[in-house]
Amino acid sequence: MINYIKKRSEQLNSKGVIFISLKESIDTPTPTGVFMLTVFGAVAQLEREYIKDRQRGSYINCSIRREI
Repeated sequence: MINYIKKRSEQLNSKGVIFISLKESIDTPTPTGVFMLTVFGAVAQLEREYIKDRQRGSYINCSIRREI
């Protein structure tokens, strides 16, 4: 996920497109903006992994209950 965000940001920047979020203070032309975008991407990836783990746990619990 992080690599995708960074790659997409670089592609857009090379075409003269910049992303500026006023609320989160992210602006991709600056090193700080790139850092913040990377951090948000990492948090999003972490949350996706947590969701997958919870789903796996739910499936395991359901299958265990069926065996009892």
